[in-house]
Parts: sequence; structure tokens; C-alpha cells
Amino acid sequence: MINKLRDILAKNVFLRKKISRMLKDFHRDHEEINTALRMLLEKGSSVKIKDFKAMLKAFRIERKNIRLKIDEILNEFERAKDEIDDQWNMVMANVK
Repeated sequence: MINKLRDILAKNVFLRKKISRMLKDFHRDHEEINTALRMLLEKGSSVKIKDFKAMLKAFRIERKNIRLKIDEILNEFERAKDEIDDQWNMVMANVK
């Protein structure tokens, strides 16, 4: 029983760290997008339509990648939550 609780806690810690890393990556990507926008704005009136379209395309690709990462995290979190719930229910059944 104690081992199962330790396993549950270990998985919880692992998922928290993984989510934290992914959020840091998301923040870093966001900063890169901001930097790209600033560079584009610094060009001023010399900004060409193709530069702007290329940046929009990069944003769309990045946004799609972020959505896929977030969906993956949420799915993994949901699977882990279900597994933890099942293990917790088994622990509580053994306590009774």
C-alpha cells in the first residue's frame, strides 16, 4: 500500500516537472515570436509584404506546434490522472 502511494506521488512529481518544462518552452517560444515581431517593426516602412506573410506563416506553424504539445500534455495528464485514481481506489479498497 505504501509503495503504491509512493508511486502515485512520484508520477505526480514527474508530471508537474514535465508540465513546468513545457510551459517554460512555451514562454521561450513566445519570446522568440516577440523578438521576430520587433525585428520586423524595426524595418519600418521597408517591410515588405512577403516578409510579413513569411512571419505570419511562421506564427501559424508555431501555434499549431504549441497546440499539438498542449494536447499531448493534456492527454498524458488525463491518462495519468485516471491511472492514479484507479490506484488510489485500489489502495482505499485494501484499507477497508
